[in-house]
Amino acid sequence: MKFLDRFKDIIRFNKLTGTTDSETPAAAPATESVDLITLKVTELKAIAKEQGHKGYSTLKKTELIDLLNN
Repeated sequence: MKFLDRFKDIIRFNKLTGTTDSETPAAAPATESVDLITLKVTELKAIAKEQGHKGYSTLKKTELIDLLNN
């Protein structure tokens, strides 16, 4: 499994369920929750690439986070 695959699945799950990290059940392992703010720009760009976004390479960190949250 790729490093970012597990984060991609979590982000997709949160989008589908409409939950946030604070609403994630306590039984879920802590390693599965992702806080995009703590990731590096290169990691955010890798997630954007895997999700098929275009034009992400010139975005700043906050813009990448907005892109991935929408």
